[in-house]
Amino acid sequence: MKLNFTFLFVFSFLTLTAQMDVVPEMVEVSGVASETIETSFDINNEGQGLTALWRMVRNEIPDEWQFSLCDLNTCYDYGQEECPSDNPNEFASGQKATFDLKCKPNGVTGSGELIIEFFNPASPETVLNSFTVVFTATSTSVSDFDIELMSIFPNPTSEKFSITADDRVKQVSLFNIIGKEIATYSHKKGNSYDISSIQNGMYIVRLFDAGGNNIKVIRLSKR
Repeated sequence: MKLNFTFLFVFSFLTLTAQMDVVPEMVEVSGVASETIETSFDINNEGQGLTALWRMVRNEIPDEWQFSLCDLNTCYDYGQEECPSDNPNEFASGQKATFDLKCKPNGVTGSGELIIEFFNPASPETVLNSFTVVFTATSTSVSDFDIELMSIFPNPTSEKFSITADDRVKQVSLFNIIGKEIATYSHKKGNSYDISSIQNGMYIVRLFDAGGNNIKVIRLSKR
């Protein structure tokens, strides 16, 4: 009987997780620290009716930054980082909904990762799915400095990586997924970096300009 109950619980959890689809699962967005930075994502409920709450999880985000999320029910004020328990999101079977997320850096430059976790109200530790966004706020106008051209190649990589459109990059820092610094390099245009000795996994690469401003954050997969 105990074995049957355990199997039923695991099957129910996997069913709930599979039916909530987040598109995209992860994005990187950039903007000016004096302006609002916006992004959005879709929730597709591919199974039966579903009830979910959400919460924001900050990772290396400046304390001064504020966030506002528009869910199925309302657009919450800046500073509301968890869905009230008395106002859950009710997803009908087959429903698709767009969630809008705004970041207000309040003039503070920097970067960080925000995770929106959707969870079962009856079991808060049960995360149904999540949306991850890496925000970067700079003091330089995006029109003046096109950070969208910056990328890492190859990515994934097993040995080395380089940076495209790296004219203004002066420092490169590598962090693991929990925010521990692995290495920092002084950067010159065209440099490449050997990471063959580190463990396989997901890493965060932060790019800095000559003034020490964090101008972009990029996820790097080491295989």
